[in-house]
Amino acid sequence: TNTTTTTSSTSTATTTTSTTTTETTTTVTTTTETTTTTTMTSTTTVTSTTTQTTTTTSSTTKTTSTATSTTFTTTTETVTSSTSTTSSSTSISTTTSTSTATSSTTSSSTLTLSTTTTETSTTTTTVPDFALNASPSTVTECDTLIISQDVPPRNEYASINWTCEPSDNALCYAIMDVARLQAADATEFTVSELMLANAVKEARLVDQEAVTEVMVRADTIRFDKSIRSRGTAYITFNTQANVLIDPVNGQREFTLIEDYIRLQASMKTCNFAGTVAIQWSWADGDTRDFKVIEGQTGLRMKKSLKELLGKGNYVFKAEVVGVTRVAEFDVTITAIPPPNVVLAAPAVASPDCDSLVDASGSSDPTGSLLKFAWSCGAAAGSTGATAKDAATCNDFAKKVSASSLRIPGGMLGAGLYAITAYVERLDAASNSTINLQLAHSSGRDPPVVLLGTPPNKISPQKSLTLNSTVLKSANGGCLAPQWRAWFILQAPNGIPLETAGTFLSRIDGENTTTALTTSAGADRLFLPPPIPAVPGRYILRLVLSDSVSSRWTAVEGLVFVFDTPAFAVDAPPQNGRCRIYPDTGNVSTTRFLLSSLSWIDDDLPLSHRFSWQFGSSKLPAEDAWVSLSTWTLADEFSNLLIGQLGTSTVRAEARDMLGSVSSALSEFTVVMPTEKPSESLKLGILSDIAAGGDPFATIAAVSAVAQSSVSDGASESLTMALFKTMRTANPLSDPTPESVKGSTNMLTSIMIAAQAGKTGGGGNFTSRAPSRSVALSVNVASDAAGLLGDIAGAAGLLPDGMDLGTADALVDDVDALFATVGADFVGESTELLSPSERAKQEAAQLEQQRSLSSKLQDATSSIG
Repeated sequence: TNTTTTTSSTSTATTTTSTTTTETTTTVTTTTETTTTTTMTSTTTVTSTTTQTTTTTSSTTKTTSTATSTTFTTTTETVTSSTSTTSSSTSISTTTSTSTATSSTTSSSTLTLSTTTTETSTTTTTVPDFALNASPSTVTECDTLIISQDVPPRNEYASINWTCEPSDNALCYAIMDVARLQAADATEFTVSELMLANAVKEARLVDQEAVTEVMVRADTIRFDKSIRSRGTAYITFNTQANVLIDPVNGQREFTLIEDYIRLQASMKTCNFAGTVAIQWSWADGDTRDFKVIEGQTGLRMKKSLKELLGKGNYVFKAEVVGVTRVAEFDVTITAIPPPNVVLAAPAVASPDCDSLVDASGSSDPTGSLLKFAWSCGAAAGSTGATAKDAATCNDFAKKVSASSLRIPGGMLGAGLYAITAYVERLDAASNSTINLQLAHSSGRDPPVVLLGTPPNKISPQKSLTLNSTVLKSANGGCLAPQWRAWFILQAPNGIPLETAGTFLSRIDGENTTTALTTSAGADRLFLPPPIPAVPGRYILRLVLSDSVSSRWTAVEGLVFVFDTPAFAVDAPPQNGRCRIYPDTGNVSTTRFLLSSLSWIDDDLPLSHRFSWQFGSSKLPAEDAWVSLSTWTLADEFSNLLIGQLGTSTVRAEARDMLGSVSSALSEFTVVMPTEKPSESLKLGILSDIAAGGDPFATIAAVSAVAQSSVSDGASESLTMALFKTMRTANPLSDPTPESVKGSTNMLTSIMIAAQAGKTGGGGNFTSRAPSRSVALSVNVASDAAGLLGDIAGAAGLLPDGMDLGTADALVDDVDALFATVGADFVGESTELLSPSERAKQEAAQLEQQRSLSSKLQDATSSIG
């Protein structure tokens, strides 16, 4: 036999993490195999003999590439070409077992042609599936659906692929329509109420079931088109439930000192066929035995605390009668807190001069008169104050019952004294301790000054008041220079930057104001907004000097400087957006949705307020904004109707807990539809909005219907229907500046529309005040006068009374009504009446005129 054999044996240490091997083998094999095994007991020898006859034609190509991890390998490789071989292999081993003899013969024949094997090994990182969030998970046509996800960093994937199943479902259609527009490569997208409403209509056509479920999936796709990770969400679509009621975030903890618990719910209705009635109830948090609150049928509820069970946990519930929709509020009633003790003392005072510890800034939540008592002793760890001085101080303090403790100069020696104020009301007491440092100065004894402490953080848009006292000693010591000046200095690390000060005010010791900023009292600082400081940390500095021109650096003449603790000036909410959906709609029929979005602020929660005006956002007039809501925690305003054609602007304002306010604007367009809305259609939409229970949405809707009716002129039946809607909604039951101003704008709109009805209509709503030359019927004028009185009365209940703009508008309305009192009497034609009947009707007309005049006089008196 002619044999050529090459054998290599290699032992290597190789560093690898990634190995790619390609082997190509072409083999023709004929095999005969005989196996004989003999086993013997005792120390057993096992002999294994294998005889193998092989005819092989082999061509082998092997390529190996290795890197980065350490492995130890021993390889033996034999390659035989054009060979007829008989090989014998014998294996012997030792074992302990019973005697066994086995004989086995196997014959096999295998034919393998053109076999190619490719192996690739690559290190990869598995990206887990992510959460796909759908909020809410059960949606109706009233909802706005938001689908969001977390995905790998941008450089990890090429795109996002959105799918929805079952693909023939109406909700899937709505989702995928939006996904194609908004979310081809986004991590979040919003499906609006309008899209869902259309999906409802489609679902009712193709699917009679009330509830359907869809699956939404997002796949992140790599550049090589492989799916990188996946998120899945399941959404239930309820095509029947179309009344939603939810709690509005707000105050949930009340104290027994408060008169009322005030809660607010929000509600959306989507073409609800029935009448929406809201019922409030309350229960003890443990028993949940609910009791109905009579007379509370709106979205806002107030309940007297005196009618509850005292402090504890309660549950309040607002529900839509006949619909399984409930908004629950967990409420905690706490005991009346004790008095709040506020102490002020000079940082240091000379023992030769009078010193003062002041507790007059203390307060009580009940507003009760407070009693004061004092004690004095050596401060803990103090070595300066002697036991005799401490006893003298305490004996003196115990005799004082005023809100401040004035220690005469010369009574005590130098040292650190601990002075405690005890403040009490009939059922509760508090106390607080402050240290008083008495020390001699190396030069002239400085004045004794008590500086108030500013809040830790203030809004630059709010006024700031800081109480301070420059003490005059009875013995004439520690005299203060004549001039007092206030400055604000940057203090980024709590330490003032002496190069960064801003003048605030300067006054002399006789309280003669010579400053740019009004200061009430010789030493008290009052800063009206805006405070001249960008967001950051600051201190307030009081400079006492003998020169009118002394600066904050205090380097010339006789000067004393006193600093407050550092405080922060707040940054208002930032980066917010105002969104209106849709951005184009039909006059008096499209229900717009306003949103206040994306605000960034530290002082949460944020409150939101909405308003609008006719015209472009490029030139908004500050006095032309029409209020749509008061300050609430709700960041949306729904069911807004607009009655004026053309471009208008909406404004969303956001206010943080410190009172800093920012705003964002958005434009939208109102058009006339192909078919002009009928009076019955507008009243139907108005009724639906009023049923929702939001008084501001109702005010806006009534105004829109009135304004859109000016071109044709409002009929008397329409005008009376608008007044009736307002009486039912009763938006002034819990008055706010916004509801008073909105009601004034609404009344003006109704009167202009009613007068247009008398003149045959024409034109659009543009007038600010009703005409004094167009008569109104007594019925309309009487309703208008009644609403005028309600507005004026509500304004009188506001803490700050009536703002000037609202008062001016009301005066215009009163003037117009006085000019048209009783100018037209609605009744049967007097030509068909007998003399006696005509006399009765004239008497009735005269009585109506007198009643109307009385209402107008009352309204005028309320306006002042």
